[in-house]
Amino acid sequence: MPEMLIVCARVEAKKDKIEFVKSEVVKLVKPTRKEKGCVQYILHQNIEHPEVFIFFEKWEDDAACELHMKNSHTVKFITAINKFVSKIEVSKLKQVC
Repeated sequence: MPEMLIVCARVEAKKDKIEFVKSEVVKLVKPTRKEKGCVQYILHQNIEHPEVFIFFEKWEDDAACELHMKNSHTVKFITAINKFVSKIEVSKLKQVC
C-alpha cells in the first residue's frame, strides 16, 4: 500500500493583493476536496502576516497529488494568482512519528 502524502503549500500574496489572492485560494478548496485521493485539504491564513496562506493537505498517494496539480481548477488558480504573489512554496512530507 502506498504511503499517504502530506503537503504543506505556502502562498505569499503581494501586500496590495491580499484580498484578491484570498478570494482565489478560497475558490480552490471546494473542488479540491471532491478530488479522488484527497483525504484532507485545509486552508489557513497567518494571523501576524495576513499575506501568507498555508494549505495543509493529505493525499492517498503521490499520484493523487500529481493529478491535483494537473486538474483544470488548479491550473486556473495558478494562472490567476501568478502575477499577484511574491512566493509559492510546496513541501511534500512524510510522517515521522
